[in-house]
Amino acid sequence: MESGFGTAIEHPGPAPDITAEVAPPKLSTRARWALRWRACHGPLAFLPALAPAAIAFGPERPWIARLLLLAAAVAIFLLARWALGQTMNVATFAAREQECRRLWQAALAQWETEAGSRRFDAKHAELEKFQAWWATADLSQRERIGAAIHRTSDELWQIANRIEVARASLRQGAVDAHARLLQARLDLETVSRRR
Repeated sequence: MESGFGTAIEHPGPAPDITAEVAPPKLSTRARWALRWRACHGPLAFLPALAPAAIAFGPERPWIARLLLLAAAVAIFLLARWALGQTMNVATFAAREQECRRLWQAALAQWETEAGSRRFDAKHAELEKFQAWWATADLSQRERIGAAIHRTSDELWQIANRIEVARASLRQGAVDAHARLLQARLDLETVSRRR
């Protein structure tokens, strides 16, 4: 932008898309352990049910005793399976996902506020208004308007510099927050799925 009073100030453009910089996440170690534990539920539930089932097929058992022992084996299996299913704590994964979402929203808001061009655009509009006023003002007001133009131009330079500093300093933190959110979502979706 050429002000007529100094050098051109280049528009910083919109804040870059930081979500594109994140690699697709892989399943975390905690989620893999949770899936392994869930895979063990069947064999672990089968072990206590094995004893009544084995006794049911012992020699010289009446049919009614065999049926009752087999029914007890099935009940023990289902009860053990249910009890082991209660040990799958999805709430910790959900809480982690909520915390990561909150951190990501805070990082994104800070990124858009400090690395975005909204402040630059507002100050640039103010500068253009002063320049238009200066062009139509009479000679007695031009000196005061010119000082306001110089002050606004200096502020515009400062805003452009702050935007560049913010883009350099906040980028990695925002990218990391987004990566953690994607990781937490993947873990929660995977662990929450029923077999």
